[in-house]
Amino acid sequence: MCGKFEKIKLLALVWLTTLCVLIGCNGKSSSKFEGEKMKVSIAVPNTSPNWLTIIALERGFFAENGLDVAAENYPSGKRALLAMFDGKVDIAPVSKVPVVFNSFKRDDFAVISVIGATNNDNKIVARKDAGISKPSDLKNKRIATQKASASHFFLHLMMLKNNILDRETTLSYFKIEDLPNALFDGKVDAISTREPFLSKAINLLKDNAITFEEPGLYNKSFVLTGMKVFIENNPIIIRRIIRSMLDAKDFAKKHPGQASKLISRRLKLPEAYIAEAMKCLRLDIKLDQALLYGLEDISRWAINNKLVAGLECPDFLKLTHIESLKKEDNKLVTLIH
Repeated sequence: MCGKFEKIKLLALVWLTTLCVLIGCNGKSSSKFEGEKMKVSIAVPNTSPNWLTIIALERGFFAENGLDVAAENYPSGKRALLAMFDGKVDIAPVSKVPVVFNSFKRDDFAVISVIGATNNDNKIVARKDAGISKPSDLKNKRIATQKASASHFFLHLMMLKNNILDRETTLSYFKIEDLPNALFDGKVDAISTREPFLSKAINLLKDNAITFEEPGLYNKSFVLTGMKVFIENNPIIIRRIIRSMLDAKDFAKKHPGQASKLISRRLKLPEAYIAEAMKCLRLDIKLDQALLYGLEDISRWAINNKLVAGLECPDFLKLTHIESLKKEDNKLVTLIH
């Protein structure tokens, strides 16, 4: 009897040891990849459509897929893209708007995949003491935003919805991190921005702040971009990045609470805010026709408002790298090409 009991204990010990090796004693899955990891630098804007990148970093999916990632923080996707052009990072997650503006000037970069989208990221914060209590009051007011950004495009859509012509406002441009103080200091009456700068502006103004949002007005999506030369010379790295993003997507779907904790920890934002923002967020890896339609819409806005030196929309299909995503999973690519 005792011998049988000892045998059971031994089997249990072997099983527990094996389980610990498989999942890791800290509860995290062990690395899928054995061998020397490939180095790559990735920009990390903190906006919600880029949260898959943050989940992949914080949960260790890049390392598990054989990548040694140098993560560089940037306050916006626009600045991340410029950093990539300057050779400071290899990969830049960015919204569609900076992609469009730069496509009028260069064609040496490409979109690799959509990685996330939300329809309620950008908002307008205004000063009540400027006589603003509803969106239509923005007419004849001083408004600021970050130029050639998603916040800039959202402001345009809000003006259209409230029948305000561009010439009926005084528009100025600031770095996105400088917008809250510009509003607080009275340099402008309202700003178009997003988190975490939205909360900063509200906290500065306190009871003098009023916020306008319009869920569904603008579907802001983020895409992974890379220089064409880098993409062509590093196909394995691109595939491993895609695989890491897919792992992050699966993790967020199965464990939304844990995903919120990871994002909250990195961004130093309340977990309740992260969880609420996740409800409006679609984390997805794909290349679809809606991406091209969105790029073309933004392009027409930029042309009509003389924000770019060009009269025709660029051929965005030529700025889209399709092969890597198709090789990973052909079903992820549905755009016509």
